[in-house]
Amino acid sequence: MIVNIGATERLFRVLLGLFLVLLTLTNQIGFWGFLGLILVVTGGSGHCPPYHWFGINTCRLFSKN
Repeated sequence: MIVNIGATERLFRVLLGLFLVLLTLTNQIGFWGFLGLILVVTGGSGHCPPYHWFGINTCRLFSKN
């Protein structure tokens, strides 16, 4: 997989995803909060399939510019 997510965005995705899952586990929000797991996985791996499909790359290390 190609890394297409920058470091700051990766950190933000992981933290937001964990926060949503935590809110779900504490019954603060509904079951949809488990969608935060998608953010955790994409942030952890550094690869976002929709970014790849649309040619978006926020990772400076591997950017084409």
